[in-house]
Parts: sequence; C-alpha cells; structure tokens
Amino acid sequence: MSGPGLSRSRPIVTSLVVLLAASGCSVAGADPVGGGPGTLRIVLPEEPPTLQPCDASLTATGRVTRANITEALTEREPSTGGLEPALATKWTRTSATSWTFALREGVTFHDGSPFTTAAAAFSVKRATDSAIDCNVDGYIFADSELTATPVDDTTLRVTT
Repeated sequence: MSGPGLSRSRPIVTSLVVLLAASGCSVAGADPVGGGPGTLRIVLPEEPPTLQPCDASLTATGRVTRANITEALTEREPSTGGLEPALATKWTRTSATSWTFALREGVTFHDGSPFTTAAAAFSVKRATDSAIDCNVDGYIFADSELTATPVDDTTLRVTT
C-alpha cells in the first residue's frame, strides 16, 4: 500500500499488534503489573463498555474482550463467511426450525467445572432473555422464540 501516511502507519499498527499480543486486559484501578509467567495482557485504547458476552461484539474493544473471555458454539471464518467449529464440533439442521449441535468434550470453565449441554443451554437462554436487556435479543432474534435443550451429555438442540 502506498499513499500519504500509509507507509508511516505500518510500524505503528505492527507495534500495536505486538503490544496486544504481549499484554493483558485489566480494569481501571487494577494492579498494572501483576501476573507472572504465562500471563497474557491485552491493552485496549479504552475500558470496555460491557463484559456481557451478548453485547460485547457491538464495539471494537468489546470484540477483543469477548474473544478473550467467552467462546461461541461456532465462529465465522472471515475470508469465506462460513461457519467453523468452536465449542460445537459439528451441527446438523434437523428440521426447518431446529439445529442439533455436538459439543466439544473435555472443555472446562476457568474454575475447572466442566462445560456441559446444560451450561450451553443456560448461556443461550441468558443471551436471548430480554430480562438482562441483551441487545442480541432485539436485533438478531426479533420476535422469534429461541430455546436450547440438552439432549444428552454432548448434544444440544436449538429451536427457533
């Protein structure tokens, strides 16, 4: 790329990427040093407006926060727009309004408790339950009812 200011900005962008990769996320007033071996710090240009996973994708800092504290069942591949496995290893459309997800086994939360279909169902309900005023409920699902039901230890059914 060339043009006024573009070649000069490349080292800044590269430095920012390196800084992001070598830093960690903390909130205002937190110990800026802390951590130790194995600690990853992510420096953001501003404090994230929310830590709610369902609202975090609405801002640039929120997307960084969401990507570092939550995981989705699937993720979009940026170059193709296709869905790829994340916490779900595969999925099938079982009817016009129902999907069945096979969840990844051996996943644990930060406290060591296992990731289960009950936890996945709870997360879907929490994100789509307007009682927490999650923006995803209104702009993605609108008036649709969305339910997530554990089928067994590794299978989740999502119905709209």
